[in-house]
Amino acid sequence: MMKMMKIKGFWPYLMLVFFNTFIDLGHKILIQDSLYQTTNGSTYTLLSSIINAFILLPYILLFTPSGFIADRFPKAGVLKITAAAAIPLTLIITWCYFKGYFLGAFLMTLLLATQSALNSPAKYGYIKELFGQEYLAQANALVQTLTIIAILSATVVFTSLFSWSLKAAGLEHSMDRVEIVRTFAPIGFLLILFSIFETVMTFRLVKNSAADPSSRYNPVHYFSGTYLKSYLGITRRPAIILGCIIGLSIFWAINQVLLASYGAYIKEHIGNTSIMFAQGSMAVAGIGILMGALYAGTVSRYFIESGLIPAAALGITVGLYLLPYLSSPIAIILLFLIYGFFGGMLIVPLNALIQHYAPRQESGKIQSANNFVQNCFMLGFLLLGMLSGACHIDSKILLNSLFYIALFGTVYTLITSAHALLRYSLSILLRRWYRIRIFQAQMLPEKGGVLLLGNHVSFIDWAILQIACSRPIRFVMDKSIYEKWYIKWLFQLFKVIPIAPGDSHEALCKINHALNAGEVVALFPEGQLTRTGRMNRFHSGFERAAMNADAVIIPFYLHGLWGSKLSRAKLSSKGKRQISVIFGSAMDILSKTTEVKQKVHQLITQIPQLSEQDYSNPNALVSN
Repeated sequence: MMKMMKIKGFWPYLMLVFFNTFIDLGHKILIQDSLYQTTNGSTYTLLSSIINAFILLPYILLFTPSGFIADRFPKAGVLKITAAAAIPLTLIITWCYFKGYFLGAFLMTLLLATQSALNSPAKYGYIKELFGQEYLAQANALVQTLTIIAILSATVVFTSLFSWSLKAAGLEHSMDRVEIVRTFAPIGFLLILFSIFETVMTFRLVKNSAADPSSRYNPVHYFSGTYLKSYLGITRRPAIILGCIIGLSIFWAINQVLLASYGAYIKEHIGNTSIMFAQGSMAVAGIGILMGALYAGTVSRYFIESGLIPAAALGITVGLYLLPYLSSPIAIILLFLIYGFFGGMLIVPLNALIQHYAPRQESGKIQSANNFVQNCFMLGFLLLGMLSGACHIDSKILLNSLFYIALFGTVYTLITSAHALLRYSLSILLRRWYRIRIFQAQMLPEKGGVLLLGNHVSFIDWAILQIACSRPIRFVMDKSIYEKWYIKWLFQLFKVIPIAPGDSHEALCKINHALNAGEVVALFPEGQLTRTGRMNRFHSGFERAAMNADAVIIPFYLHGLWGSKLSRAKLSSKGKRQISVIFGSAMDILSKTTEVKQKVHQLITQIPQLSEQDYSNPNALVSN
């Protein structure tokens, strides 16, 4: 974190993120609180959905222009102009407040959202330009955390000021929107002040060159849908970007409906009409998101930990299942806190993965496509919410439907991310007894075939190695263990390759095929656990598996496991054992056995030097 803080433009950018969110949400809260004060359950759901739709529409309609602008011009310059545009908008909004023009203030939400939609691709695309690949996951966690702090601050500040203004004027039970708007009008000066602060911060940003200065924009292509197809097509190269966008879209769409309908639910089913409780419950969820985002940033110190995604999806689904069955205010608040925590765990790796895989010249377009898809999902869900409000459908039914949607997404995520979830689960489990340090993980290629070769010390070498490796590993295992009926299904799920002494031809062919398919295969050339703590003779079988393979060899050394309870020698030790995983530089796939063993031996000599340094910082790496 200290190194990140020394980056020029660090503080101005973070303050800009805070002010931008604070302004956007502040006006929305004042309008939404006015609706909550003056409408009943179903009408509130309908009008609240409309106000949320106003916020989403500009992101949908302007997604190709905003992406073009973010790539065509320097992002710092785009942020400067869009931030300055908020000043006249907040002036007009404040004028509407003082005049009692509720409808005018209501409609100004659309213009303020337009400013935000043009600002967003540049704001999020700037993260990679400012922090680089090295701090991408941590920077995303920081931005998400600050955004949540801004949301919480805006929720508390504007709801409190709204309630205080009405109480001071004796309008706590008033249904007159004109009088209510005039009463809280002075709060508008706070919006103006923060829009000025936001603009000032943009003048302190580091101005980098434009990502794609030669690009051109043709309005005809906008109306014909050509740009729409092009931008969405970019998100499929690679496919992981689109998958992350869909995941974020489902999460935020569910929350849009939750925000719009939960106030009606507690009115109808719990009998709580307090504005502070309705908004406070959402604020507590925000605190949870903040905590979850910070946790995700910590876990992603070495690489973007995608194992967080299925774990978080499962937690969110359980939370949505329990929500309609709780009536105790304390239980509801606690559930929202936990729900938010899993939400923070989810959004940090998803956003970081999108930015990681987005080419610089297309980062603005991908961010705008991300906004487009997310907001289409949110608008679609809101339309269903509006329809349910117009048809007077019970809000409890609406909440139950959100659970089933989340359940579908969670099942899909668990199926497609089983390997990542296993690694994350192993990490949590083993860190109770071991302090695991990872050195030179940047040696691992992000893609392409990799043959991992190293020493074999304990029965959990495979687990330690998988925790240290950001990519799924296919391990080679003794066939007699693989064939045990009660665990064979698990080995098959994770595509373990069985090998039998004296009958290794089929296994070696599978290894070769996996390497040519761009997978990571781990093999322990010793063939058995060391009984002395020293490396045994390396067998040459991997040489046959590596023939004609389009891959590289990455040597590794596991240090600190000898003497643990799961090694052949059990030495007494107090506290956590310190384990080191050291990766070496890539070797030619046709390297001989003696060369590989010599390279592994060289890694042993690097341990003292590496131990004096900080852990390797391969945040550019990604877990799959």
